[in-house]
Amino acid sequence: MFSLTFSVQFGSRSASQSLPKCVVREGTVPLMSDYELLLGPRDWGPYERKCLDQVRQNLFHEIEDDRGLGRGLSKALRGRIESLPSSVRKKLADGIYNKCAPLFRACEKGKTEIADFLIRVCDADIEQRGVSITCVLHPDEWYLCTPLGGACAAGNFRAVKYLIGKGANVDGLSECGSTPLHIACTAKKQDIVEFLVCNGADVRKQNHTGDTCLMNAVRSEKLCKYLLAKGADIHACDLYDRTALHYAVAGGNVQTIRLLLDHGADPVAETRDGEDVLRMASYMGVAPIAQYLINRYIYPPERMLHAVDLLGATMIDSSNNHAIMYWQSTNRLRQLGDLRKQPEIAPRAAFGNSVEFSSDAELDLIAFDGAELRIQSCIIFERILGIDHEYTLRLLMNKGFLFEHALRERDTRRCFDLWILALQVRVRKHSVLHSDTCTTVHAIMRLMENALHWNDDETEDNPNPLRFQEALAVFQLLLSNIIEVDPLLRIQPIHWKQMKNYDGIVHCLPLLIHVLLSIASNENERHLIRCAVKDLVRKKIRCLYSGETMLHLSASRPKRIESKFVVEVGRTSDFFPNVKVTKLLLECGADVDAYDRTRSTPLLVACLESNYNAEIVRALVEHGSHLDRPNNAGDRPCSLLAKYSENDIALGSHITLKCLCANTIVWHGIPYRGELHRSLENFVREHEPR
Repeated sequence: MFSLTFSVQFGSRSASQSLPKCVVREGTVPLMSDYELLLGPRDWGPYERKCLDQVRQNLFHEIEDDRGLGRGLSKALRGRIESLPSSVRKKLADGIYNKCAPLFRACEKGKTEIADFLIRVCDADIEQRGVSITCVLHPDEWYLCTPLGGACAAGNFRAVKYLIGKGANVDGLSECGSTPLHIACTAKKQDIVEFLVCNGADVRKQNHTGDTCLMNAVRSEKLCKYLLAKGADIHACDLYDRTALHYAVAGGNVQTIRLLLDHGADPVAETRDGEDVLRMASYMGVAPIAQYLINRYIYPPERMLHAVDLLGATMIDSSNNHAIMYWQSTNRLRQLGDLRKQPEIAPRAAFGNSVEFSSDAELDLIAFDGAELRIQSCIIFERILGIDHEYTLRLLMNKGFLFEHALRERDTRRCFDLWILALQVRVRKHSVLHSDTCTTVHAIMRLMENALHWNDDETEDNPNPLRFQEALAVFQLLLSNIIEVDPLLRIQPIHWKQMKNYDGIVHCLPLLIHVLLSIASNENERHLIRCAVKDLVRKKIRCLYSGETMLHLSASRPKRIESKFVVEVGRTSDFFPNVKVTKLLLECGADVDAYDRTRSTPLLVACLESNYNAEIVRALVEHGSHLDRPNNAGDRPCSLLAKYSENDIALGSHITLKCLCANTIVWHGIPYRGELHRSLENFVREHEPR
């Protein structure tokens, strides 16, 4: 426990302030960069700022403490906060800590006494937009909303009533344009929804993507019935022309669908992609809903046949008998009506050039071949939905996943074929900046890693499934798309997800080069690899976030490539740091002294204990990498190498007299700016830590 007295400046005024006692818990004080979230007067030193930050941490500690439910802040902490200047109290109340402001957490936890203290004493903005930890609209991302929205997401009726009573805007918008009523409907909080509507919430308001409260409430029949009674628009469409009925089908709630149809929802309304609710229910595999719609309405024959075909395709691997039964019924109906399967599609190499069955006899031949039935389901999805449809691409990934789990060469080859087809379509449709593209690439890379580990068990009866031309095509596809989007990503600001996906693809390129080098069998193939790598080096592709080049990545132990689609056999770190890839990059002209964001060169990265490989270090030094270039932390390759007893590189022979002079100027603090030729001045500056 301690007490601290110091002086604070307010313009021309000076006041003596005493920072009350606070408990300092070990390991709770953040980095200095976090202090700007809680700026005090400019003459406060690190010690005072540390104490203020401790007050903030203690505030969150008491908010999070469930034992304090129904009580306000402790007397000691309340006194510490009240003694702070008003401007600092407001910054304390509105500042973000662990992605959340105090008022949000107090409202989410239902601690209205603490929320009242923050609003009344600290002047917390009741309409501030901040992060709600329990926001259910987008659980995988952080979205800004008002404290009222956070309370609705947490389902805390007590906090909702308090905030409305304090005058909170009942229709205050979140970052994506959703009101607290949208959030409460998504969370299925009937009591909160009714309270908000009674206090003037707009049930017909749409967010930025066109979602309505009714669309968000489709998982609850009771909630939908209430919203319809209060005037919700059953025909409202989002940006993709989907109505509440489409959302109900996606949610799989038959009772809600029946309710919406009874209130006049249009069963044949189509989305922007031309899909009605029957087709949606079919390709999502919701058989009870599809059956209900077919029994209730009369559809054109071809529309109904498509629905039944899709239902069969979704049931492969879960209930083959039901799938075959559905397909047999469509075969009979087509024979009775003399209908042909439309549209006709050409055979695909990725599907083994298989064609779709056209009769019960052909279906009987493959009835017990699980692999062929999976391919038939892919063909049916492509025929009805198209190869670009999101659910067709999902099917390709899922069927490939089932093939991959068989761990047989024939099935693994089918997995490669399906996933590479999915990658080609996704790149054409979305580019490499899309999360689904990145997920597909990572699945392929993990499969390639596993295939490389299978080399030890390779036999004539069980050959390795990797093919050189296929791997080279994947490399060239990714490289061409990266080159295409790279100039666009130089325009600021960059969305964090696009940066993450771009870097996720870039991290895969060195592994692809390793795969190609491992499976190349002749000089012509090695020449093709060299040409592809020269293109990569020429474009100076590097990670956006870390600034790492291909040479940095090849000389270091990489982050693990994750994929939910692949059974793990080996790891990327088994192949990296990689001598062959590093030497090839150097031969192709990679910049041996390129900096990443920390001003570390590939040589410095290679000299780290976790990455050290004597052969890689020697290759970098022999290609002219500077041994004395420091990074931002002041680390130099020569200093790191001197720690290794196994190092046999004569460090002195690789440091030039020019470098020694530059280091002497830096070490002794000799003024040189404006005294040397510009080129020499820049050379000396490169030897200064920053």
